Amino acid sequence: MSRCCPHEDEKHQLLTTCQEVIHYPSEDYPCLCAALAADGSGKCAECGHKDTSHVVTRICTECGCSSAVRE
Repeated sequence: MSRCCPHEDEKHQLLTTCQEVIHYPSEDYPCLCAALAADGSGKCAECGHKDTSHVVTRICTECGCSSAVRE
């Protein structure tokens, strides 16, 4: 059983999102990095932002509830 609902751990998926904002002269938009590729340097190898900028969330595929794994 998981921590957020009565469904088994196998029914949950991890979703990783980067919270950084990319600034361009015409607009600002969120980073689209969907995976934390930690390389030991404190930065994500995928997008180059700090690994602490990535939020990992567990989402249940049965009921849709979610809980933060790492913020």
